[in-house]
Amino acid sequence: MINVKGNTYYIPGHVCIGVYVQGSQCVLIDTGLDENAARKVLKELKQMDITPAVIINTHAHADHFGGNAFIQKRQNVIVCTSEKESVTAQYPIYEPFYLFSAAPLNEMKNKFFMASPSKVDEVIKTGKIQVGGFDLEVISLPGHSIDQIGIVTPDNILFCGDTLIGKHIIDKYSLPYIYDVEQQYNTLNYLKGTSYDGYVLAHGGLAEDISSEVEMNFQVMQEIEKYLLGCLQQPATREELLAMFVRDKGIHLTMIQYPLLSASLSAYLSYLANHNYIKYYFEQGKLYWQACQSI
Repeated sequence: MINVKGNTYYIPGHVCIGVYVQGSQCVLIDTGLDENAARKVLKELKQMDITPAVIINTHAHADHFGGNAFIQKRQNVIVCTSEKESVTAQYPIYEPFYLFSAAPLNEMKNKFFMASPSKVDEVIKTGKIQVGGFDLEVISLPGHSIDQIGIVTPDNILFCGDTLIGKHIIDKYSLPYIYDVEQQYNTLNYLKGTSYDGYVLAHGGLAEDISSEVEMNFQVMQEIEKYLLGCLQQPATREELLAMFVRDKGIHLTMIQYPLLSASLSAYLSYLANHNYIKYYFEQGKLYWQACQSI
């Protein structure tokens, strides 16, 4: 467990889990992918004689709340999420459902897309909150997810979920998952104007200054837009665009990668169409996309 400042810590891992300590109890910010991640958390806390009293999930993607159920069975904790994310936390089938746009393939019903159900005790709103005797602040950070939130501890440290994606994730996946491109741009602009004493990225760890991370995330999104507009100088379907992207980036498709890339591509297409950069039309039973202006 790494101390960030004062009583604020995080446990490094595939997902960095936030810990804010108050006496012999703590708040957990996210719980990781599964019971193995949760076991690691409880083991670390036990070594410090700390008991989890509250869990706050930044958003309801499986790798962020997958450890909830394991901890709930062993500890008397209050689980909190934002309003819209609470639905998926309690009914995890919604994650593979919205990625596949229908009842998902059995291959998608795995821990990466479908965590164990988690009872949500409190739906929290943005602003100053008190839960379980802990004073915290909740900020809205939508874009990566429909109702993602960030948590600010009394030490002025922001746990920002998946708002900022580290370079190693970008290099690995090329097209990081995104729900709403416009909201993500707005969130990045918001973060650019903040001055917390530290920022903990769920997939990147601690950053004291996030200006380079914000700029890198902006740049990645703008490069994806430019790439798509270049491809759409000629009409193409979404599947054809996905095939071009996979080929050009050297990606090996699996039933983990495909729904994430397909959904993210759809987010960019809707953003570009809503801003009149591209248009769509139907021809011979197919939905085609095309750039409105040549480049």
